[in-house]
Amino acid sequence: MKEKPGPGRCASSRGGSTPTELRSEMQGAMPERFDIVVAGAGHNSLIAAAYLAKAGYRCLMLEGRPTVGGGVKSAHLTLRGFTHDVCSSAHNGIHGNPILRDNELKLGDYGLEYIYPDPVFHMPFSDGSYLTQWRDLERTCEEFAKFSKKDGFAYRRMIAEYETVKPLLNAVTFTPIGLGKSINDRLAEHPRGKLWQRRLAMSAWEILRDTFEDDHCRAFMMGCPYSLQPVQDPMTGRAAYIPLHQQRESRPLPKGGSGALTEALSRFIEAHGGVILANKWIKR
Repeated sequence: MKEKPGPGRCASSRGGSTPTELRSEMQGAMPERFDIVVAGAGHNSLIAAAYLAKAGYRCLMLEGRPTVGGGVKSAHLTLRGFTHDVCSSAHNGIHGNPILRDNELKLGDYGLEYIYPDPVFHMPFSDGSYLTQWRDLERTCEEFAKFSKKDGFAYRRMIAEYETVKPLLNAVTFTPIGLGKSINDRLAEHPRGKLWQRRLAMSAWEILRDTFEDDHCRAFMMGCPYSLQPVQDPMTGRAAYIPLHQQRESRPLPKGGSGALTEALSRFIEAHGGVILANKWIKR
């Protein structure tokens, strides 16, 4: 892998160098040696490098942009003193990951702290009405009941049913393929496993259409937050249950902005002997 010259760095002319000469040149230019070179320093690369560093490997990370983090970073984009999330904002999914769930990297020691908003999510509608999700289940059910008493009960029933299979779904999400039971094998052991196999095969829209009768409630469930897949597509059934994660866990926000996560990962890597260089595009 060859690095493009960055600011303040001159390109070396290596035409015709033999492998031995090239190796000698590289050793002379960079006396430090690394076990692993990582191309790019987005949050996935940082997490991988952090675990490698924890395992004792010395990592060099080369990031083409001036700031590490990829889609998980914050910047001052408007007025002085205001920090904005560039892309990622709330960190819902990663809280089920062992990195945070089991505190495997102890990122709190490197400056990572989360806040848990309440209300969790607020959606206004064009007719002047609104629906607010609170961390309190009773209060949230009352919000649904403003539009339909039936839908208030439906939301309560939906979350109760989902929590019976949530541990199975989470286990599959963070178990590499081939290293544990598949979702079908796990559901086969569940009392209502066949029902859930059918639900996961359905579209999210079919589930929400059949569960709720009011369009405000349906719209809230489809956009809280929006699904990453078209909700009418088959096999998107799990997306219908995304809002229920937030009911119990809120929408965790890193204190100081989304980039606080990648900043903590960077500190962890550097504390374990790693080196991170910005403005270093990979050429080949």
